[in-house]
Parts: sequence; C-alpha cells; structure tokens
Amino acid sequence: MNVNTSQNDTGVVFGEFKSCKVVREENNGIVSLVTLLPVKYAKVGKQLELQDDNQWKTWLVLSASEHIVTDPVDARVLIKSHRKATGDSMPKRTK
Repeated sequence: MNVNTSQNDTGVVFGEFKSCKVVREENNGIVSLVTLLPVKYAKVGKQLELQDDNQWKTWLVLSASEHIVTDPVDARVLIKSHRKATGDSMPKRTK
C-alpha cells in the first residue's frame, strides 16, 4: 500500500485522514479498533491489509467519519523527542 504521506521529526504526519472503525474476525470473535486512515482508503466496506505485530491481517472498514483531519500529530514521536530532551531515555544507573 503506497500512501502519499510523510512525517517529520516534529511528529506531524502530512496528509488528509479520516477516523475509521475497522473490524476483523478472529478465533475468539470479532476484533475492532478505531484508527486514522488516509482519505483514499477510508471507504465503508473496503478491505485493507494492515500490519499488526509484524503480520499482515485483513481488516474491513465498518464506518468512516465525515470529518477530515489534516496533518495529525503522531504522539509516539513527540514522546520519544521529549524523553531524549529530558534524559528519560537514558539507561538507569545500577548500584
């Protein structure tokens, strides 16, 4: 899947996204989650191959928001930058 989005070191993911609920079937039942998908793929009924725990799994888009989110911020990048700046990412000293 080639999505025309990019990310910089400030945590901004460039592009337009929609909040979507996606579902898939497992042995124990149905698994669902809400995620931001590029507008191109945020269509109800569309099947997507998404990577989960280093495995590609098929998800079905159950619903998509009407609202478009432009250039969202990836919180993981911001947390990592904060930890580097404050020294929280440094190894703890042992006695």
